[in-house]
Amino acid sequence: MKVEFSLPVKPVPLKRHRTSFVKGKMINYDPSIKDKNKIKLLSTKYIPKKILIKPVLMEIKFYITRPKSHYRTGKYKHLLKNSAPKYHTSTPDLSNLVKLIEDAYNGFLYKDDSQIIETRAIKLYTEGEPSIKIIVEELL
Repeated sequence: MKVEFSLPVKPVPLKRHRTSFVKGKMINYDPSIKDKNKIKLLSTKYIPKKILIKPVLMEIKFYITRPKSHYRTGKYKHLLKNSAPKYHTSTPDLSNLVKLIEDAYNGFLYKDDSQIIETRAIKLYTEGEPSIKIIVEELL
C-alpha cells in the first residue's frame, strides 16, 4: 500500500521533551504536541482506515519559502539574486523536521515509527507557500 499527499503547512522541527516541577511533582511534557496534532488533523483524509503494520519506506520533501533577501529589488524584485543559494542549508535541521513527522504518525498511520526501515528526506526552497510532501509505502 502506498499513501501520497501534501500538507499546506510550514515545516517545523521537533522540540525536545521538557521536564518541570509542579507542586513538588516532576512532570514530563511534549512541547511539540500541537504541531503533531496539526499534522495529523491535516492528514486525516489521506490516511488509510487500517493502520500499517509491515515495514515502511518514507519519503518527505520539505518546501520552505525563500526569504526576501534572496530576491533583487526594484523592477526586478521577482528575480533571484545571483548570490541566492540553491539549497536550504540553514536551520531548522533536516533530522529534526523528519523526526516530528515520524513521531506524529505513531499509532495513527503506522503502529510505531520503528517500522520505518528507510527514510528519504530533503529541504527545498519554494517560490510559493511552504508545504510538506509525504509518501509512505508499506513494503511486503
